[in-house]
Amino acid sequence: MAKRLPHKQSLPFSIQDRTGGNNDSLLDLSKVQIADGTHDRIAYDSVVFDILLESPERLAAQITLLDLAIFKCILPEELVDCAWTNREKFSTAPHVCAMTQRFNTTCYWVQNEILGKKNIKIRSEVICWFIKLAKKLYDLNNLHALKAVMSGLQCASIYRLSRTWAFLPRKEKIALDKLQDLLTTNRNNENLRKHMNNIQNPVIPYLGLYLTDLMYINAAYSKYDNVKPDSKSIKINNIIRRIASFQESNYDSVESVPYIQDYLKSFKYIEELQSFLEAEYF
Repeated sequence: MAKRLPHKQSLPFSIQDRTGGNNDSLLDLSKVQIADGTHDRIAYDSVVFDILLESPERLAAQITLLDLAIFKCILPEELVDCAWTNREKFSTAPHVCAMTQRFNTTCYWVQNEILGKKNIKIRSEVICWFIKLAKKLYDLNNLHALKAVMSGLQCASIYRLSRTWAFLPRKEKIALDKLQDLLTTNRNNENLRKHMNNIQNPVIPYLGLYLTDLMYINAAYSKYDNVKPDSKSIKINNIIRRIASFQESNYDSVESVPYIQDYLKSFKYIEELQSFLEAEYF
């Protein structure tokens, strides 16, 4: 399930130091507890873990369990007054921030795995693997991780690999186009909104869609003093109720695989630069 590579490959990630050290700007997602399944524990090393030797279905299932554990912890007060946008966001909206970190980490994990391969054909195989992963996330209704994986595939550093994309099979290109059509931002994410309104639990929604709506509501109503406060509250409460309904989701049929979860939690998106830029706005 894992083969030893000749050297460490990494881009925008930092491998966690499990022996010590602490970073107050990051939530330690490695401490999120997932109930162990009956699967045997297998030793792993995140440096030599080869995703091509694992099925996309297994990775999609474990990503979903990790996302669900955080998503279910989001409290209504974290969503009121856009608490995740202020300077104390890690204390006022810790779980919203954790979901954002999960999104960023997944997105850059995709880029890391693709750009870490020097051979064009192998890069193409990795892209195909991530498209299959995206399809499995779609099947699991994990739209948050689906959006993250697709964002990684569509970033400039991956999109410009024209020779790599040329090796992509037609079947995977068609699947990619369908997923891109679902996640297009045209008409205020119309396709994604329709899809999210028609699916049933278990679902992990794309949280960014609701966070954007909440920010828009706060910004729009703050401009008009003569607008009834109840109008704003009703719109915000409707979104919070929708999120709460999704939080009732369970993936009881999905078995926990500890060594895959350990691999996924061993990466952290480096936010120091983001924190530095944010300092200019607060």
